[in-house]
Amino acid sequence: MIAFIKGFVADVTEDSVIVENQGIGYRIFTTSAVLTEVTVGMEVK
Repeated sequence: MIAFIKGFVADVTEDSVIVENQGIGYRIFTTSAVLTEVTVGMEVK
C-alpha cells in the first residue's frame, strides 16, 4: 500500500485529482471539500 504521494496537481475532476510525480500521473479519489482547495500546478502531499 502507498502511504503518500508528493507531486503537482495535473488535473482536477469532479471526484478526484491527478497528481504527477516523476512522469507518472496518479488518480486520487477524494472528497469535494478537498477538491475545492486544490488547483492545477499546486504542489500537494
